[in-house]
Amino acid sequence: MCGGIYDCMKYVITESQYRTALMESLPSYIRRRLNPEGSKHLLDNLTEYDIPPCSYDDVGEFVSVLCDILTDIFFDDISTETPVKVKPKDKDYVYNYFVDLFGNYLVNIHKTNCS
Repeated sequence: MCGGIYDCMKYVITESQYRTALMESLPSYIRRRLNPEGSKHLLDNLTEYDIPPCSYDDVGEFVSVLCDILTDIFFDDISTETPVKVKPKDKDYVYNYFVDLFGNYLVNIHKTNCS
């Protein structure tokens, strides 16, 4: 149990600092290949042609499924380019990066199409 509010708090960081820390936690072979614009374009195509947003009642599940698919596609592309063995924690980092980067965008797509 904490003695006071400041005893429990370790760090307070801005959103920009959080994104920087998230990116720096990724190995360099992943950072070099991340392309937010290309990933957003892929998400747009997935939601328009392959995965209808309204097929998910729960918006959280919609975001989770799409970020999971995006992560799988990202690592499939890496494995065809290089013989690097991908660690499960690297997949988790990239998944969290995509959720952080595209979560609100995907929520808005779901709300726009399914409200």
